[in-house]
Amino acid sequence: MRTDRPLFKPPVNLGNSELCLSGGFKNIHSFPPLIALRLEATGLLGIEKNNHSIENAMIQLEAKLSYTNKLNKSVKHPIEKDTQMSLRKILQIVREHPPEGTSIDKLDKYSYTHPLAASYLATVVLSVSPKITIDSIGVESITWALARADTLPLPNSARAGIKVPKTNDFSNIASFLHYSDLEAKIMNVAMKLNSYWIKPDSPFRAQTLATNYALIKGHHDNTQNTREIQSLISNSKYAIEIPGSPTRPNAKAGTFSDKRISKFQVYSTSPGAGYDHGRSFNANLLFTRQYKNNGNRYKATYPCFCDTPMAVVLAYKEKPQAIVSFLAADPKTIVIAQLQGTRGFEENLTEKVNNPGLVQISRPIKTRGLIGLDWQSLLIDFVESYASRLGFERLGILGAKSNPWLGSNRSGTPFTQEIAARRYDDVAKKTGFTLCDNSNTYYRAIS
Repeated sequence: MRTDRPLFKPPVNLGNSELCLSGGFKNIHSFPPLIALRLEATGLLGIEKNNHSIENAMIQLEAKLSYTNKLNKSVKHPIEKDTQMSLRKILQIVREHPPEGTSIDKLDKYSYTHPLAASYLATVVLSVSPKITIDSIGVESITWALARADTLPLPNSARAGIKVPKTNDFSNIASFLHYSDLEAKIMNVAMKLNSYWIKPDSPFRAQTLATNYALIKGHHDNTQNTREIQSLISNSKYAIEIPGSPTRPNAKAGTFSDKRISKFQVYSTSPGAGYDHGRSFNANLLFTRQYKNNGNRYKATYPCFCDTPMAVVLAYKEKPQAIVSFLAADPKTIVIAQLQGTRGFEENLTEKVNNPGLVQISRPIKTRGLIGLDWQSLLIDFVESYASRLGFERLGILGAKSNPWLGSNRSGTPFTQEIAARRYDDVAKKTGFTLCDNSNTYYRAIS
């Protein structure tokens, strides 16, 4: 369990699995099927979007800005500090180097091939009324611009927050798109996730933002996830040899009984929960239970800190045992960012009442549900099964060198390179992943 905070680092380089696995740049033109359905249902893709060419879209945008007397409005220069530019001048530059189209994949490619011009266009999109933008360019341009917002010097911004002007913050965009409060909160979380984990020069950044939004929104079906994990445990491949002991001399690997399997559960993070300092996702997964033992009343607490909003906790008898958290690195790839055991703490409530002045030290509780279980492989396969159902094509594991907790103090023990390598690199190699050298991320195709 993590009790400290990760060291501040720039966005983690998850790499580009398209480059790692195919050897060249490919533009992604589609989302996984179920992700696409979720995005279409929430209006992030294609709602009210016209089919005009980019030239006509720019003409429409300029005409609408001229009609509302906004063309001469000055905004901060996307690159040069303390420099102002009018929207008219910015649009002239964009028209000299326009994107190929107004769909989210074409705009993502534009960010990759013409980063400066793309910064100009994103500044315009986030500086005018969402109605003007949608009528001219389409709603996908807003999703694309939000994915770039943390790279722009817009007013009233913080690194981990949404960098949009007060006059046109995301609440206004969300209201125009008829988002519920929860949907708006989920988008805020997805933007912070993108800001930390996805590099600004990623050629799929906006598509990844939309994908993670859809993942967060649909990631909380504990009943289905529990059935899935129980089904996987029934496979003997996850049973490992248990060292013998005087009390259990014949202990060995084998299948788990139906009774034991039924005692495993999966709990998912709730959609829309917030970020802690923009880096560690603070899931509202604080498990507590009270019980009696030898005449004393005890309280057990199991706090679970997750590194991404998409996390599941493996529990045994409703007690957390391990956690895995993941995110989309691009629209076709899920990357596991966290794979670790959990630990609880026990407090003697009877002693607390009888001796109110006594300072108690909470006693750690060992996780006994993982005995004889190859839980790392189990959780990796669980995420792969989940990703496969949604239509993703690749699975990744973040390598030790890119772990955001590297060098932090975990319950008094430094999280060193050697420890991280054992917990992530060695597990990835053992389970059939291949290292992508330019990102220190391991990948394997989803079968």
